[in-house]
Amino acid sequence: MSGGSSEPRSKLKGEPGKVSRKRKQICGVLEAKETPCKLTNLDGDGRCQVHERAPPALFSNEDYIHLQQQQYEPGQTMKPLDIAFRKTLACDVVAINEAIQMASEADMYRLQKPRFQEKLQWFADMLCNCEDVTVIVYDVLKSSYKVASILPVARVLVHDPLAFNTKVRALLASENSKLWRVGGNGPTWPVYDFFRVLGMKPRFRGCASTDPGKHDMLYYHVWAFTDDVAFQPLVRG
Repeated sequence: MSGGSSEPRSKLKGEPGKVSRKRKQICGVLEAKETPCKLTNLDGDGRCQVHERAPPALFSNEDYIHLQQQQYEPGQTMKPLDIAFRKTLACDVVAINEAIQMASEADMYRLQKPRFQEKLQWFADMLCNCEDVTVIVYDVLKSSYKVASILPVARVLVHDPLAFNTKVRALLASENSKLWRVGGNGPTWPVYDFFRVLGMKPRFRGCASTDPGKHDMLYYHVWAFTDDVAFQPLVRG
């Protein structure tokens, strides 16, 4: 027989009804008056199945999801953001729409070309409702740089550049109100140009095998707000 203790099992694991302080800490029993954990209640990890509450679901907390979105760096890993974290948060959609309305009330669109606010709202709705895109909103009060963009958007993550490109083409082709002018620069140029008007710069071009063409500029994984000397907020409509 292989070497091992001949002590009874009860001696090795303690006596039922008598729980060590360590066991109490594991299962959350901190008060001496509380009913001690019975060994039969402990799972394989030594945790009490009676006293210890199950941890909350990871993906039910908007703060946790927001944290994952903020920390995601596609340039370093190029690993797709987990699907559980892709949806643009409802609170962020509200923040974007409030920013558009506040700018309108502050008369910030007065010097822009006609229908600029319509374009801005169409653009925001398109991004927030697209399942291939995650819009990440920054906290203006905590931002490390002076915010100049009219939208409180730090980054736009495009999980499938080709699918996003295809959807934008279809939306612009079916747009009957003549809000956008699709000219000789390409079928997605108006949306690309509006990204740039808002100070958003593209990073990390999509897969070469499905590239719609080097002149199509709406084929990137990330759009990041860059408040640099090249950015002139709201200079065109």
